[in-house]
Amino acid sequence: MFTTNYFNKLLLLFSIILLVDGCADESYEDARNFFNTGNVSYSPINCDTNSQNEFVYTVLRDTYLWSDQVQQVDYSNFNSPQELLENLKYKKIDKWSYISYVGDFIAVGISIKYDLLGDLRIKFVYEDSPAKKAGIVRGDKLLSINGMSIENIEKNELWDEIFGEDTIGVEVNLLLENIDGNQKIFTLKKAIIPTKTILFYDIILQNDFKIGYLVFQSFKKESINELNEVFNYFKDQQIGELIIDLRYNRGGKYIAAQHLSSLISGNLIVGKTFIKTSHNNRYKNWDKTLYFQSLKDALSLNRVIILTTEETCSASEVVINSLTPYIDVITIGNTTCGKPFGMHPHYFCDKVLNAVEMTTFNSLDFADYTDGIQPTCNAEDDLKTVFGDINENLLSNSIYYINTNECNSSAYQKSKIVDKNKSFFGIYDAKDGY
Repeated sequence: MFTTNYFNKLLLLFSIILLVDGCADESYEDARNFFNTGNVSYSPINCDTNSQNEFVYTVLRDTYLWSDQVQQVDYSNFNSPQELLENLKYKKIDKWSYISYVGDFIAVGISIKYDLLGDLRIKFVYEDSPAKKAGIVRGDKLLSINGMSIENIEKNELWDEIFGEDTIGVEVNLLLENIDGNQKIFTLKKAIIPTKTILFYDIILQNDFKIGYLVFQSFKKESINELNEVFNYFKDQQIGELIIDLRYNRGGKYIAAQHLSSLISGNLIVGKTFIKTSHNNRYKNWDKTLYFQSLKDALSLNRVIILTTEETCSASEVVINSLTPYIDVITIGNTTCGKPFGMHPHYFCDKVLNAVEMTTFNSLDFADYTDGIQPTCNAEDDLKTVFGDINENLLSNSIYYINTNECNSSAYQKSKIVDKNKSFFGIYDAKDGY
């Protein structure tokens, strides 16, 4: 049996890798311009460990949302800025602040997650990746990596090493079993993964009624053009309902969340408050209000269905929270991660510090969801079914709600039974973005 402590370690080790702006609101230049960040020092002069530690210490004592909770320490006593951050951040609330390395996203292009039976499965495959080109699909079960079984990797805590260096051309051998039970070894070479953020979209017909379905993986600047293209298609097809699948969307840039929300709500709430940000008392001049925009491809819907899991986080939750005062937002799945906080990335040397620096409120000044946003209808993620299959659990429950205006009670009961018997399944992913 897997222990809670073990999977807490997995969660710490296998969170977002090299997706630098995955939870941060703005890029370095965006933050300077958008928030008028003034004379704050953004990088150390030297890159020795002591200078990097000093930089992290200065930011935490200055712009960090809970700067008054950061203790005075001798930063030279720490072996790395990462160690210093873990020691100083406000652990009572902050499970989000992190330091990562800057660089291209180099991987084979899979993201993996344990299902409710404890099998490790492909939860999605990145577009234009070696894995996608090789024919690996969502739902495939991962049996071994580079000749070592998943069980042995877990037992010996080898996740950090087993995929090898993130270098272009490094080979990775994966033994996978597809839904039909057939096994195959895939030999893949790591490559730079493009930053496409839409995994899938389609129109679902229900008795001549059109439902738009969009699987959206992260909020980036690139997302804006991608979203415009999809919503232009949805608008042209005159869809009557919309399902936004954010089950694996950990967040990203608020400007992309603002754009998506404006595309959903359209003319209904143009000019009304989208979000308000609040920083610590030293930097109240950074506080900002964003508004719903007037966009050509907006749908002007009075209801949207959003699919959620514990990986629905940050900017994804902002979309839910900010639309709720104005239109019906029906969430189907599991409770979200609970992050009403944002970050301004601070680049230094070959790293970026993403420390929590603001709280995000909706138009009703609500931001009280650190325990996550509860779903309207409970349902479990179905890792054995591809996106767009109307029999996939979250999607089928969404269609049920559209047809009946109520939750599927049988799905709810099944979900509660599963929850009762799982001691370790409430993890996020194993390493995301290999």
